[in-house]
Amino acid sequence: MNQPEVLSLVEQLIPAYHAADFEQLIDSLTEGEPPSLKLLTKMELKRVMSTCTKSIDLRGRVNGECREYLLDGLTHWLDDVAINTYHKKIVRFGGYTEGVYEALINTHNNFRILHQNGKMKRTGDIEQDENFMSDIVNFGVDLQRQEKRMRLATEVELTLPTGQQINALSIDISNSGIKLKVPSAFSYHLGEVVQARFIKLAERCAIHQLADANNYRVLGVDLCPENPSIRWLRLLKLSENDYMDHAIRKLLKGTAKKALHDKQDRIIRVKAGGYEHVHLRNSANLPLFFSGTELKFTMLTDNNLPIWRYWHDERNQQNFGSLFNPSRIKSLIHDGVRSSSNVIYAFKHDYKQKDLFYSLMLPESNIQERKLFWHMGARKDSWKVFRIHVYELLDEEISRMAKADPNHTQEMLSITHMVLLVELSNKDTASDYLLTEKPNLPTSALNRFRHSRNITGSPNAIYFDARSRRKEPRFEFNTPVTLNFKNGSVRGTTLNFSNRGMSVKLAKPLEQRCGDIAEVHFLELQKYNAKINLSSLPYSAVRIEPNYQVMHFSIQETEDTNNSLKFLRSLIAHNKNKLVEKEEQLPNPNLLQSIHQSLLSRIACIPYFVERKEHSLRPRSVGVNFPLGRVGQLLHALGTRDKFSLDTLLKGRSNRLMASPMKARDNTTPVYHEVYLLVEKNGDHIVNIESKIFEDFENAQSRIHFVKKAKMVGLFYAIRISASPVNKVMTELLRRELEEIAVDAIHHARSLENEFSGLIGYGEIVDITEEVLVRLELT
Repeated sequence: MNQPEVLSLVEQLIPAYHAADFEQLIDSLTEGEPPSLKLLTKMELKRVMSTCTKSIDLRGRVNGECREYLLDGLTHWLDDVAINTYHKKIVRFGGYTEGVYEALINTHNNFRILHQNGKMKRTGDIEQDENFMSDIVNFGVDLQRQEKRMRLATEVELTLPTGQQINALSIDISNSGIKLKVPSAFSYHLGEVVQARFIKLAERCAIHQLADANNYRVLGVDLCPENPSIRWLRLLKLSENDYMDHAIRKLLKGTAKKALHDKQDRIIRVKAGGYEHVHLRNSANLPLFFSGTELKFTMLTDNNLPIWRYWHDERNQQNFGSLFNPSRIKSLIHDGVRSSSNVIYAFKHDYKQKDLFYSLMLPESNIQERKLFWHMGARKDSWKVFRIHVYELLDEEISRMAKADPNHTQEMLSITHMVLLVELSNKDTASDYLLTEKPNLPTSALNRFRHSRNITGSPNAIYFDARSRRKEPRFEFNTPVTLNFKNGSVRGTTLNFSNRGMSVKLAKPLEQRCGDIAEVHFLELQKYNAKINLSSLPYSAVRIEPNYQVMHFSIQETEDTNNSLKFLRSLIAHNKNKLVEKEEQLPNPNLLQSIHQSLLSRIACIPYFVERKEHSLRPRSVGVNFPLGRVGQLLHALGTRDKFSLDTLLKGRSNRLMASPMKARDNTTPVYHEVYLLVEKNGDHIVNIESKIFEDFENAQSRIHFVKKAKMVGLFYAIRISASPVNKVMTELLRRELEEIAVDAIHHARSLENEFSGLIGYGEIVDITEEVLVRLELT
């Protein structure tokens, strides 16, 4: 009689051991078998079901942290895996028996079991290069913190809606919420209400109310890549009391503890703030702020300027009013929905020297119209694909913006939503949209997607900081001029004037495009010096009002215009006291800070920051918002609890994706690449991953084959990754904060300064999986 047969029968009979019909059941299972099988089975059952009185101490015997537990009158030292096993087995065996004892000392993370199985490394994981591990920086959290918060490890008794009781451990605690480490053996669901009791903390702080049940709502359930037996639970407090706040204040009452806590918090805030500043300064995503359906303002950076300029026509007039027309905005905003997203396809058509914009959002068309739009637009250099993320602003965010700028309180109070415009397209991928068969529809079917030429709205464009962008002062100055264009001449009067530019009001409208050159004759200024050429100075049109009657110009600087420029500069210098300077409207710094807070808690990408280490580049940190998106979860799973792994994206191609684009140069335009991933999983474990960049594929068919294979054997991801150099990370504000930290902790300040000074590159990781599947028609 072999042992596996006996053990198999024992496993089947354990739940029925105390049942009234147990004898009948064992007879039926052993019918026709030798009598010895029944005897051995009953002997083994009696052994594993007998009451156990042995304590268990797993300290140093398992790959995990052990804590003291009092269970059934016995004191044990168990880790999370063992306590999970205990709760499951205690139900199966009906009490603490020998079978439960054996299960606890033979868990899968026991060093003895790991050694026997040859699995001393993390099971199921694929190896990742440490050089591509990046620290995680949680964006937007510390800026919004309005209460005392503490990193505190204390035991918490958690009761689920099902009545199950769990022993958890707190990681981060505040009066309004808590982060817990919990066993993964139980089911946790977003939105459900759980009860928490802080018995140990109640005893420690002498606040007995903490031992009572407090209601919490589950806001997030996060995996722990390095230990699949636990989960990270983020809870929001529902019970209205301040007992936890009193406990935290008691724990921080000691001067030394409070100073240490405040210092640690400040170091974290300064570190996060430094990375947040780099992100805000270099982000390529364009944020737009709406009051209902009307666009009010946007925030610009050097890297998102191309998106802003794309939506300007040949007169340099914005078309956002047509892009986000009232009907389109209403379709994106829904009552009770905090966020939504969609995809917009767009291109520009040059018709009689005028830019005509076309845009289509997926729900606005049928399949045939969309395919025709693709065929018409993807052949043009102006073809673009954007994902728009719409976020409803919270009342406290709107109130904060209103208080930050007293001069525009009413305008700020009217702001309701923020839209992030994220580009998904590359020039190389435009041909993908031509793979589908062109539908038999007339091109006139696209007329309803054409933007109106009427300019709607006048949104303010503000930069991420309050620095002046002007290279020279402008002055209110009126003098007659004649403008000679290729297609005609017109008289006008300057409205304002600077060394290199001017605004002119024309006597009559004259249709022109930005970039057109006019030879300008300063009728009166020429009289001051006949030797200087002020009668045919070349000026380029940089902005034209919709009525074609006000134009803004910049002079063309050449050797022939040097003397003329010197004369204009001297003219302004000698008459500076008589001229009225036209002030630049800079944004309120407090308003910028409140806008930053809203942006940092809603990032639609994963920004990563690159440093130079030992003559090579490596990703230093990544910025995230929790809960993580699909790609974020993957990169986190490949890393550890506090690190992301970018090995799969960058290893073997770091020169192309990082080093070359991040070389210091005047032109900081980001360089974009597409990365395709094939991910095979066994349960929660990633067992194989294959990655290719767009250029690795011979043709579209090989890419389609890769995607189909990925979907067949596991999961498919498509990622758009950018890279650009970073300049001037150390701002005055950041330097001042580091100096203040140095007073108490000079080594921390020095470490942070070296970390920030070493950053030489910035990039963004964007999930484009859905769009790639749509354009390849693989949905």
